[in-house]
Amino acid sequence: MPTYYEATVTPGVIATQTLLSHSQGFLAQVKLAASDALARLILQDLLELSTKKVIDAEGRALLERNLLASHSLYKRFCASPNEMAKYIKSTASLCVVEAMCLCFLSIQGGNRIKTSLQFDSMTADSLCSLIEASLQKAKDVANRERVARRAEKDSGPIK
Repeated sequence: MPTYYEATVTPGVIATQTLLSHSQGFLAQVKLAASDALARLILQDLLELSTKKVIDAEGRALLERNLLASHSLYKRFCASPNEMAKYIKSTASLCVVEAMCLCFLSIQGGNRIKTSLQFDSMTADSLCSLIEASLQKAKDVANRERVARRAEKDSGPIK
Protein backbone atom coordinates (compact mmCIF):
# COMPACT_ATOMS: atom_id res chain seq x y z
CA MET A 1 0.00 0.00 0.00
CA PRO A 2 1.47 3.38 -0.94
CA THR A 3 2.27 5.93 1.73
CA TYR A 4 0.15 9.04 2.04
CA TYR A 5 2.82 11.08 0.25
CA GLU A 6 3.08 8.64 -2.65
CA ALA A 7 -0.68 8.46 -3.02
CA THR A 8 -1.26 12.21 -3.05
CA VAL A 9 1.74 13.64 -4.90
CA THR A 10 2.69 13.09 -8.51
CA PRO A 11 6.44 12.49 -8.80
CA GLY A 12 8.32 15.51 -10.10
CA VAL A 13 5.38 17.88 -9.65
CA ILE A 14 5.31 20.53 -6.95
CA ALA A 15 2.03 20.39 -5.08
CA THR A 16 0.14 23.54 -6.02
CA GLN A 17 -3.36 22.13 -5.83
CA THR A 18 -5.49 22.88 -2.83
CA LEU A 19 -7.74 20.41 -1.10
CA LEU A 20 -10.61 22.43 -2.56
CA SER A 21 -9.55 21.97 -6.17
CA HIS A 22 -8.38 18.41 -5.77
CA SER A 23 -11.07 16.81 -3.60
CA GLN A 24 -12.08 13.88 -5.80
CA GLY A 25 -9.68 11.23 -4.48
CA PHE A 26 -10.32 8.91 -1.56
CA LEU A 27 -7.71 10.48 0.72
CA ALA A 28 -8.97 13.97 -0.04
CA GLN A 29 -12.52 12.88 0.79
CA VAL A 30 -11.32 11.39 4.08
CA LYS A 31 -9.50 14.61 4.95
CA LEU A 32 -12.58 16.67 4.12
CA ALA A 33 -14.85 14.41 6.20
CA ALA A 34 -12.48 14.45 9.19
CA SER A 35 -12.08 18.24 9.05
CA ASP A 36 -15.83 18.65 8.77
CA ALA A 37 -16.45 16.40 11.80
CA LEU A 38 -13.93 18.28 13.95
CA ALA A 39 -15.37 21.64 12.86
CA ARG A 40 -18.86 20.44 13.83
CA LEU A 41 -17.53 19.71 17.33
CA ILE A 42 -16.27 23.29 17.53
CA LEU A 43 -19.65 24.57 16.37
CA GLN A 44 -21.30 22.42 19.06
CA ASP A 45 -19.02 24.00 21.70
CA LEU A 46 -20.12 27.44 20.48
CA LEU A 47 -23.76 26.44 20.72
CA GLU A 48 -23.26 25.22 24.29
CA LEU A 49 -21.39 28.41 25.23
CA SER A 50 -24.20 30.52 23.79
CA THR A 51 -26.61 29.16 26.40
CA LYS A 52 -24.55 30.62 29.25
CA LYS A 53 -25.49 34.07 30.52
CA VAL A 54 -21.90 35.05 31.33
CA ILE A 55 -18.75 33.69 29.72
CA ASP A 56 -16.12 33.06 32.38
CA ALA A 57 -12.36 32.66 31.96
CA GLU A 58 -12.80 28.98 31.15
CA GLY A 59 -15.27 29.86 28.38
CA ARG A 60 -12.91 32.48 26.94
CA ALA A 61 -10.08 29.95 26.99
CA LEU A 62 -12.31 27.44 25.20
CA LEU A 63 -13.10 30.03 22.53
CA GLU A 64 -9.41 30.66 21.95
CA ARG A 65 -8.60 26.92 21.86
CA ASN A 66 -11.41 26.41 19.35
CA LEU A 67 -10.10 29.29 17.24
CA LEU A 68 -6.67 27.68 17.18
CA ALA A 69 -8.13 24.26 16.39
CA SER A 70 -10.23 25.62 13.52
CA HIS A 71 -7.20 27.53 12.25
CA SER A 72 -5.24 24.29 12.23
CA LEU A 73 -8.05 22.62 10.26
CA TYR A 74 -8.13 25.55 7.83
CA LYS A 75 -4.41 25.26 7.12
CA ARG A 76 -4.93 21.68 5.89
CA PHE A 77 -6.83 23.04 2.90
CA CYS A 78 -3.68 24.82 1.61
CA ALA A 79 -5.91 27.56 0.22
CA SER A 80 -5.61 31.32 0.44
CA PRO A 81 -8.46 33.33 1.97
CA ASN A 82 -9.34 34.53 -1.53
CA GLU A 83 -9.50 30.97 -2.91
CA MET A 84 -11.58 29.87 0.07
CA ALA A 85 -14.00 32.78 -0.28
CA LYS A 86 -14.47 32.11 -4.00
CA TYR A 87 -15.04 28.41 -3.30
CA ILE A 88 -17.65 29.12 -0.62
CA LYS A 89 -19.47 31.64 -2.82
CA SER A 90 -19.51 29.31 -5.82
CA THR A 91 -20.07 25.97 -4.14
CA ALA A 92 -21.11 25.70 -0.52
CA SER A 93 -20.20 26.74 2.99
CA LEU A 94 -17.49 24.81 4.81
CA CYS A 95 -17.87 24.01 8.51
CA VAL A 96 -14.16 24.66 9.04
CA VAL A 97 -14.41 28.26 7.81
CA GLU A 98 -17.70 28.80 9.62
CA ALA A 99 -16.22 27.55 12.91
CA MET A 100 -13.10 29.69 12.59
CA CYS A 101 -15.04 32.84 11.67
CA LEU A 102 -17.63 32.32 14.43
CA CYS A 103 -14.89 31.84 17.04
CA PHE A 104 -13.21 35.02 15.78
CA LEU A 105 -16.44 37.03 15.82
CA SER A 106 -17.31 35.73 19.30
CA ILE A 107 -13.90 36.75 20.66
CA GLN A 108 -14.03 40.13 18.94
CA GLY A 109 -17.59 40.70 20.12
CA GLY A 110 -16.57 40.77 23.75
CA ASN A 111 -17.25 37.04 24.10
CA ARG A 112 -20.86 37.38 22.98
CA ILE A 113 -21.22 34.05 21.28
CA LYS A 114 -22.29 34.01 17.65
CA THR A 115 -23.79 30.71 16.55
CA SER A 116 -24.66 31.37 12.92
CA LEU A 117 -23.15 33.12 9.96
CA GLN A 118 -24.83 33.79 6.62
CA PHE A 119 -22.16 33.46 3.95
CA ASP A 120 -24.85 33.84 1.28
CA SER A 121 -25.44 37.47 2.19
CA MET A 122 -21.73 38.34 2.05
CA THR A 123 -19.73 39.34 -1.00
CA ALA A 124 -16.61 37.32 -1.83
CA ASP A 125 -14.47 40.32 -0.82
CA SER A 126 -16.12 40.73 2.58
CA LEU A 127 -15.90 36.99 3.20
CA CYS A 128 -12.24 37.04 2.22
CA SER A 129 -11.64 39.93 4.67
CA LEU A 130 -13.43 38.01 7.44
CA ILE A 131 -11.30 34.92 6.78
CA GLU A 132 -8.12 37.02 6.76
CA ALA A 133 -9.06 38.68 10.06
CA SER A 134 -9.87 35.29 11.60
CA LEU A 135 -6.53 33.88 10.46
CA GLN A 136 -4.68 36.90 11.86
CA LYS A 137 -6.46 36.63 15.21
CA ALA A 138 -5.59 32.92 15.40
CA LYS A 139 -1.94 33.74 14.72
CA ASP A 140 -2.01 36.45 17.40
CA VAL A 141 -3.51 34.04 19.96
CA ALA A 142 -0.93 31.37 19.06
CA ASN A 143 1.93 33.87 19.41
CA ARG A 144 0.60 35.11 22.76
CA GLU A 145 0.39 31.54 24.05
CA ARG A 146 3.88 30.77 22.77
CA VAL A 147 5.31 33.81 24.54
CA ALA A 148 3.46 32.92 27.76
CA ARG A 149 4.79 29.33 27.67
CA ARG A 150 8.32 30.58 27.01
CA ALA A 151 8.08 33.06 29.90
CA GLU A 152 6.72 30.35 32.18
CA LYS A 153 9.53 28.01 31.17
CA ASP A 154 12.17 30.71 31.71
CA SER A 155 10.81 31.68 35.13
CA GLY A 156 10.64 28.08 36.33
CA PRO A 157 12.54 26.89 39.42
CA ILE A 158 16.29 27.22 39.25
CA LYS A 159 18.22 24.08 40.07
